[in-house]
Amino acid sequence: MRLSFLSVFAPILLLLTSCTPHRDAELAERALPIVNGAPDDSASSDAVVEIALSYDGGVQRCTGTLISERVVLTAAHCFVHNGKGPKSISVQFGPDAKNPKAKVLATRYLLHDNFSINAANHAFDIALVRLDNYAPEGVVPIPPLPESLALTGGDEGALVGFSGYGRTDPAVSSSTGKRQRRELPIRSVCTRGAECAASYPDQIVFDESEGGFCDGDSGGPGLMARGGRTYAAVIVSSKVDGCRTVGYATAVDAYGPMIQGFLAEKYEEEALCRGDDECASGWCSRDTERCAPSPCLEKAEGDLCDDEDDCTGQALCRSGACLAEPLFCDEAADYCQERCEQRPADDAGGCGAAPMALAPLWATLALAGLPLLRRRGGG
Repeated sequence: MRLSFLSVFAPILLLLTSCTPHRDAELAERALPIVNGAPDDSASSDAVVEIALSYDGGVQRCTGTLISERVVLTAAHCFVHNGKGPKSISVQFGPDAKNPKAKVLATRYLLHDNFSINAANHAFDIALVRLDNYAPEGVVPIPPLPESLALTGGDEGALVGFSGYGRTDPAVSSSTGKRQRRELPIRSVCTRGAECAASYPDQIVFDESEGGFCDGDSGGPGLMARGGRTYAAVIVSSKVDGCRTVGYATAVDAYGPMIQGFLAEKYEEEALCRGDDECASGWCSRDTERCAPSPCLEKAEGDLCDDEDDCTGQALCRSGACLAEPLFCDEAADYCQERCEQRPADDAGGCGAAPMALAPLWATLALAGLPLLRRRGGG
């Protein structure tokens, strides 16, 4: 039984080489798409993306799943070629990766610590990618399957829906890029102590006798419904000779701490952001929409600061954060009115703090410990 990874490598000058040296002989055979699949043009599948990774000599293409606004889940083996990592990463959105609806670059990625491209069993084949920008509007992330809903032996025989960008014409190496979908039955859940557990930990075996995932589909999701919600349950990893017998996929539920840790990472300075909680500095500049040093970084408690919000009154540094109260509705600029009117009126008949002329009074009350301050205009 011989396994190979399922990414597609498109070398420059049509020089046919594989992703790792031990797979060179398999390139002629690795020419099938999601076999007997159907086009997957549904908007609900737009969280399934193509990942193009540039290396010296060509581009390797895999599939991935958007699991948050800026994080893609995929396979680790896509990120290693001839012992080196990718020079650049591009993520294509839409059913046709060659004519994508959007393209987003990525820089930061994480492979599992125990992954080895030379491992015979392809264990720990999981990676996460952070996009340099947010996913296109309207693309709804697909959550990773949590450990509490883990696949078990009771799921053997259940159908899992796979989606990927593998070849659509077995004879044409350039025919990748069209998103295809097919359901496959679970043949064995290796995490429960089945005979494959020792050799293939945390992997799920699928029956591909009538077709299934193949080259270019690496990193793509196997989707399952739990409690009325669709999850990315497995990650396409490898196949046995010719994509015609069985295929192996990584069980997502086994890697919850790695996934949640990556999702919780804060962005460094200059990274795009939409809120203070995304930034390691605790400050997302309203002016630039990028993480920046806190305006209170070199200020003392109670010092004035600039919260970059025209819809608030005077701001003060409180516990390292620049905090301010919103103005009364009739004091705010026209473009602040809608936001102002959405707030419930306070006891004085307004919806926020006193106007700036009265700032010394509310500042005094705030410093006395009264809960009047709101971060960046509140709301």
